[in-house]
Amino acid sequence: LPGNGYGHLAYGHVRDLAKDFVMMAGNPRTFGQSYNVTGPDMVTMNGYLQIIAKLAGKGVEVVYLDHWEATKAAAQHRDLLLFPWQYSRIPSIQKAKEDFGFWPEYDAQRCTEDTYRWYKAQHLDQMTYDFSFEDQLLATYGSDPQRHGRITPDGDMPQVGGG
Repeated sequence: LPGNGYGHLAYGHVRDLAKDFVMMAGNPRTFGQSYNVTGPDMVTMNGYLQIIAKLAGKGVEVVYLDHWEATKAAAQHRDLLLFPWQYSRIPSIQKAKEDFGFWPEYDAQRCTEDTYRWYKAQHLDQMTYDFSFEDQLLATYGSDPQRHGRITPDGDMPQVGGG
């Protein structure tokens, strides 16, 4: 993970997005406007992995990369970091609530749970993935215990620095 894993993410569910579009359609107040449509909460990158660890019932070993290392890795392998990681983005959905009454049904936990169920139902957990690039990163950066963290399903947050 880039940095110390405490960068914030905001994400939403496709059902909430679809509901948002329906609510805006034909509403003149929304014409020409832009809105943030995410879940109602924020989660750190560590927190996101913690939700997944709990769903999967497995701990996650993490190696943290500094900004320049993550930038270089992402440039070499464009689908490595598919989320905004360079800094925390904290969008507000207040304008959507005020202009057309939008409020998401899915928070980060519920959104991730639903996505994980879909992932399992599609048998994507049984696919074979090529992790050779990630293995290269681990070979390069993984020997430094100061970079390591462990995220467990029971809710323990990572202890960076070999803790």
